[in-house]
Amino acid sequence: MARSVALAIAILFVWSLMNRADAQRRNPEAAPEHYTLLGPAMPAAGNFMPSSIKTAALPPSSMESAAEARIEAHLLLPTAMNFVEESLDGVIARLAESQDLDIQIDRKALADAAVDYETRITFNRRGLLPLGVGIDLMLDDLALSYVVDHGILRITSRERAEEMLVTRVYPVEDLVVRHDLNPAVRHGANFGPLIELIEDTIDPDFWDTNSGNGSIKPFTGPSGCVLVISNTRKTQLKIAGLLADLRAVKQASRVTIINDPPAAP
Repeated sequence: MARSVALAIAILFVWSLMNRADAQRRNPEAAPEHYTLLGPAMPAAGNFMPSSIKTAALPPSSMESAAEARIEAHLLLPTAMNFVEESLDGVIARLAESQDLDIQIDRKALADAAVDYETRITFNRRGLLPLGVGIDLMLDDLALSYVVDHGILRITSRERAEEMLVTRVYPVEDLVVRHDLNPAVRHGANFGPLIELIEDTIDPDFWDTNSGNGSIKPFTGPSGCVLVISNTRKTQLKIAGLLADLRAVKQASRVTIINDPPAAP
């Protein structure tokens, strides 16, 4: 996945530079274009992990309780995780106490997945990991995952986690609208390439375009251009990381990453 995303970003970057160079060759007298960054401040570009993102955080949601927001923030905190031949039940109890979080095991989901909560776990990592990344890595061999559900960090089966969708709204005007040197000149929004990039590089099987449950809906309103995305929490984290990476590349190159003009009506 990391290689696919890096390749996609590199292709888009080179394509953008070629477009700009070609335009300048055709009209050398024209002033170079400048693209303004209209979106809100985003987290620094995150490095993709095997099943999560190191630094990306989910956008806030008015549907999220204070307890859930606290858990989301906690999952990003650097944490030492060292367990030797401890039961899954004991590991979760220790994490809940040390992190002051309500962490529970979905025993029915684990029974359905034929995982005994007395299964012994050994997990030793040098240094600190974001709590969410550490839990992900620790549970991966058991085909388990976690969800944030009604103020609880719930350990459940991977299958069950993939059924639980969350909806987030992402401001993307700076990635889908091209602005010239003259700030009064504003081209129409073109969501297509960005949506295609997300669906092709972030968990492709999870989208409704490929028989999955996730969906992406573009919307333009008084607050600008946004994507309303429903998918699993892990997929949302990857999307947040990808958008942060695109913004980092855009700021570094000062060209539009997704700048195909909309098709003529």
